[in-house]
Amino acid sequence: MKGNPVKTGFVSANVEDYQARKQIRALNDFGCHAIHKTVKEAKVHIRNLDAGDWFVVNSLHNLANNPEELFDVLKRVAEENANFKVLSTGWTLKGHSEIHKALKIMKQLHSFNHNNIRQRTLKGLKQARKDGLIGGRPPKLNAECIAFAKRNLRKGMTKTEVAHTLNVSRSTLNRALKQ
Repeated sequence: MKGNPVKTGFVSANVEDYQARKQIRALNDFGCHAIHKTVKEAKVHIRNLDAGDWFVVNSLHNLANNPEELFDVLKRVAEENANFKVLSTGWTLKGHSEIHKALKIMKQLHSFNHNNIRQRTLKGLKQARKDGLIGGRPPKLNAECIAFAKRNLRKGMTKTEVAHTLNVSRSTLNRALKQ
C-alpha cells in the first residue's frame, strides 16, 4: 500500500438529480476523491485499486441490477485486497477475507430466497390445479373448432384450407388434431 488509501465512490446515474446530489455529498463527506457514475466506470477503477484502498457506495441496490452483478463487483474488490463500505447501512468490509465471508453469506441468502420463491410458486401451481385452474395460454382451437376441422377434412378440404378458414396456422391445426 502506497501512502494514504484512496477512497473511490460510486453513485447511481439512474436516480433523480436530488438523490444523486445527496449521494455525492455523502461520498464527499466520507472523503471520496473520485466518484464514478456508471457501473462500467466503477469496474474499470476497481481494477486499479491497491490493497487498503476503499470502494464506497451509498446503497447496494445502486451498484448492481441483480445479486450476480453484486457478487462480481465485490469479488473484484476482494481480488485487489481493498476495502468496501456501504454508507446507508454502515456496512464495512476490510480486505479480501471479510469480503469473501460476506460473499458466502450473501450467496447463501440468495439461494435461500430463490428456493423459497420456487417452493411457494410450485405450491401455488399445485393448489391452482387442485382448484381446476390450468396455467398457460388458452388453446386457439376449442372442441367445436376441432370437430369442424375433422368434418371438413373428411369432406376433402386440405389442412391449409381448413387452417385458413379457422384463422390459424397449419401447425396450430396439426397440434390440435393430434390431441
